[in-house]
Amino acid sequence: MANPMMAFLAFFLPCTRQNVVATLTAIGSILAAFIIATALYSPDMIHNTVEVGGTLVVLTWVVSGAMFSYVKVSIAGMCRDSGWLFHCGVLTQVGSAGGALLMFILVNQVNLFQ
Repeated sequence: MANPMMAFLAFFLPCTRQNVVATLTAIGSILAAFIIATALYSPDMIHNTVEVGGTLVVLTWVVSGAMFSYVKVSIAGMCRDSGWLFHCGVLTQVGSAGGALLMFILVNQVNLFQ
């Protein structure tokens, strides 16, 4: 639900400042690092209780998904304005395929998330 809402919000409140987009990307990356850390420590909880840890992980997923959705739409808007929208789409697909390949190797070959 957070992804469509933030993409819709980016339509009405577009962000064309690169430093704001970079800051949101950095914050989202920190949240993603926390998500990966919780996955690596699974099933052991990083936090003392299941309620606090579970709530924090769910909120982190929602906020990071919302941030990355807003950033993605903002970058696409900036690329559209500069005439590089096609190249932005190509790089998005290449990055998605590379990330999927990396995670496949980490999960199935290296057994990192066991």
